[in-house]
Amino acid sequence: MEPLKVDLLNTPGIYYALSYWISTMGFLYRFPGRKRGWRPFLVQMGTLLWLGFFMTITHGARLALFVPFVSLDFLSIFLMVCLCCSGELPQLFYLSIRAFMFGELTASLEWQLFYYGLTVLGMPLNMRTNLLFLVPTHAVMFLAAWILESRVDRGQEPLRLRWSEAVLLFLIQIFFYAVSNISFVLSNTPFTTQHTAEIFIIRTLADFAGVGIAFFYHLLMRQTQARGEAEHMRQLLEMQYANYRQSEESIAVVNRKYHDLKHQIALLRSGVRDEEKLAYLDQMEEEIRQYEAQNKTGNGILDTILAGKALVCQEKGISLNIVADGEALSFLHPMDVSSLFGNLLDNAIEGASTLPEKNERQILLRVSRQKGFLHIGTENRFAGELRMRNGLPLTTKEDAVYHGFGLRSIKSAAEKYGGSMRVRARNGWFSVNLLIPVPAGQDHSG
Repeated sequence: MEPLKVDLLNTPGIYYALSYWISTMGFLYRFPGRKRGWRPFLVQMGTLLWLGFFMTITHGARLALFVPFVSLDFLSIFLMVCLCCSGELPQLFYLSIRAFMFGELTASLEWQLFYYGLTVLGMPLNMRTNLLFLVPTHAVMFLAAWILESRVDRGQEPLRLRWSEAVLLFLIQIFFYAVSNISFVLSNTPFTTQHTAEIFIIRTLADFAGVGIAFFYHLLMRQTQARGEAEHMRQLLEMQYANYRQSEESIAVVNRKYHDLKHQIALLRSGVRDEEKLAYLDQMEEEIRQYEAQNKTGNGILDTILAGKALVCQEKGISLNIVADGEALSFLHPMDVSSLFGNLLDNAIEGASTLPEKNERQILLRVSRQKGFLHIGTENRFAGELRMRNGLPLTTKEDAVYHGFGLRSIKSAAEKYGGSMRVRARNGWFSVNLLIPVPAGQDHSG
């Protein structure tokens, strides 16, 4: 093999370009909003070629151009991420920072090991030796990163970030990047060295510190988000239960009014002879019977919620059809009943309200107990398209940080009882189905 024509002090730009690109691809592949298709593929291949070309021709450039060139390298990575992912800019900026710094560490470590093999182990300076260090180093580093990231992000929603949080990580990484490269720029200071091996050690350790802090920062952000979501869901549950208690009194008033109205109709009927008025009174009685049948499920909390949501549906021109065995909910905590059905119906009402024609606005609610399981299901018509991520629809609201808790609250309540939730959007119908095992001794179904 031909010997490598390289300056051993300076890692060739092509190796950094390769590490940056592979690192970014690893982070992209795990990102839930990753785009698929030939366009993202062309962008990725184009970025690899561009980085390889640009970092090769700028290798060994004047130190005054170091910062602009590195900035352009990072912007190329950031642009690739933006074009290949659907997400908020702070998320994509954050991902680019972590990918860039991890690529920096991998390239630095590989070249340091290669240098050690040449100078200490006496290995020949050729491409075979370089590949002997390059392939295993990249494989071990990216496999370790994949395992660690998978453990941290497993089963969790995409990390939601504000610009301040992403910029803070950016500033931290700039510090460690500067420390890792200071000996290449300044040689006669108390904090730098002129010895090649020591320069590599400082660079690798500084890069490792930067990547390590970025990982723990990511872990901290995950924990902070989880605590915030738990607190927000707790407040949401309490608010929904308080609303239920408040609406309970209003529904009681409505029920009394309907009760009084029945007596009034009976009184009017005794003195009315006109057939048209009789037909009108028959219609009023039928509506009252439907109201009573719809909101007498055998569970007082569910009855209250249904009565309140029925009034909302009536106002919005939505047809609400209910087949519910309220007694099947007896083993659920009252607050969970309030949360489950409040969120289910609010979600269905919001979806059905998007339809322009009132005669298309439909909601179906089913509650039953079969073969040891409680089944709760809602279906509603909706307009437009829904994109799903991790089994849940992506929110269409601008403030995605604190929206989308409804379905997650439903899922959390079902899992609390050992159950599961399935969400499906097909042919203009959106459905949510819960399956919850009934505790032993409480299953009286056929």
